[in-house]
Amino acid sequence: MSDVATANQESLNATHDEQVAPDPYTDTPDPTSSPSKTRQHPMIVLIMGPAGSGKSSLINAVCEEHADVAAPGSGPRTTKFRFHELRLADHLVRLVDSPGFDGSPSNSRRVLSKLVFYLMNFQHSPRRLSGIIYLHPEATPDHLRIGDINEYIDGIFNHGPGRSSLQQSPRSRRRGNHTTGRSTRTDPTEVIHERTQQLERALSEQETEVKSLRVQLEQTQLDYASLRSELQLKDNTEPSKLVRSLEVLNRSIEDFGRHVAEHIVDQRISHYTDDHTALKASNLSELKAMFHQSEGGFSLIMSPTGEGMQTEDFFDLAVRSIVCHRIHQDIFLPFHPNLANSPSNLFIQKLYGAIQKQEHPTIAFRWRANAFLGLCEDCNPEKVRKLIQQSTIESLNNLVSKFFDDQATVLLEAGLEEELEALVALAWNWNHTLKGDVVVLGDFQPTVFEHAVPFDNNQMADFEPNRKKALPNTALCTVGMGLKSFRPKTKGGPWEETVVYKARVGTEYIYG
Repeated sequence: MSDVATANQESLNATHDEQVAPDPYTDTPDPTSSPSKTRQHPMIVLIMGPAGSGKSSLINAVCEEHADVAAPGSGPRTTKFRFHELRLADHLVRLVDSPGFDGSPSNSRRVLSKLVFYLMNFQHSPRRLSGIIYLHPEATPDHLRIGDINEYIDGIFNHGPGRSSLQQSPRSRRRGNHTTGRSTRTDPTEVIHERTQQLERALSEQETEVKSLRVQLEQTQLDYASLRSELQLKDNTEPSKLVRSLEVLNRSIEDFGRHVAEHIVDQRISHYTDDHTALKASNLSELKAMFHQSEGGFSLIMSPTGEGMQTEDFFDLAVRSIVCHRIHQDIFLPFHPNLANSPSNLFIQKLYGAIQKQEHPTIAFRWRANAFLGLCEDCNPEKVRKLIQQSTIESLNNLVSKFFDDQATVLLEAGLEEELEALVALAWNWNHTLKGDVVVLGDFQPTVFEHAVPFDNNQMADFEPNRKKALPNTALCTVGMGLKSFRPKTKGGPWEETVVYKARVGTEYIYG
């Protein structure tokens, strides 16, 4: 016979003896209430634990009784289930004392079998336990896990003779489950289901938060697009594009200077030879002053040793320098070319400076672009460009008159006039890009330098560089424009100057 069956048989015999004892589940009238009132159901609390853990001592202390208790090491004193009554806060409480576990599996089965048949109470319909108190010595491992208790009870119900009695009991299935303590076992499927619901709720909350953040992101993008539309920041210009346009303009200036020099020599100097130099100019002193010739220094006219510049080379570099200065003065320096000789230019420059100090840089740059485009609407570009071409020709006539005689002028052929017209148009369009199209990159300004100034390697480059030689000392003239950008780091802060492209200059190395 198995241990469970043996324990069941012992419990059946013990139950017969215990049925004569008062039933702890029997309703007892409240002694403080009147006979007419409904009888009060007691609260049943089961005390369990290893032998000698202090179950009976706890009950004696709570109920103020003096039942025998087990001495340490003397074995279990409580051998049967018994109850003790007390009243707490107008509630009738019955504490059920139970035999203790001694740590052996057979003893545990016997105690649990007695517990099951005691709870079944064949003569009465029991109510559910209100609670179970499990005692064990402090710092001592529990000898009986709750899972083991459930396993023992299941074995009694599924294999023992009490199973038929349970089937014959008039109690409902739900009530029987509570009586046997099966509700204390957690169903894994219920745990998984509850955990799944928790995860689904958390996922739903996160999805709601993601939707909210997505709405905020879309609103931010709309606000940003609206701001860009308001500021019209459709600026796709890159610095490299500006540099390429400048290089095209400088090549046009180079070609025009070479062609004009050839034209002047062919028209004015018969039987030209390489030994013809700028020192043969008819008004040499004024020519030296024009190109800042200093005593013992280099200039476009001559070297400190008295060596003169070849005449055709002189006119080539001089014409390129004059064109650079002329378009810089008439097109790039004014706020708008139409204001080059107008007092309004100074006014609008000061106004722009005040805006730069008070507004964010991008706002100031946008104002500059809009103001420039507004001035373009009231401007006749062809008329202004014609005036610039005419002023350039006048500067060339001034050069020729100082070299030959006071009455000499430059009679440009049709091809040279068209070349100059195209050159001025290039400068005009590039200026429109710098001031009317570029916004976020900042302000840009082409650079030219005066004649015979110290060479600045940070802003200048020799138009005929020689790596074998040291850096030059003197920049004789500007033959190709450079480019700088200006942008403040913060609102109202100092402006940061950046050299985007170095100006091309002629140096003393021209003389070899």
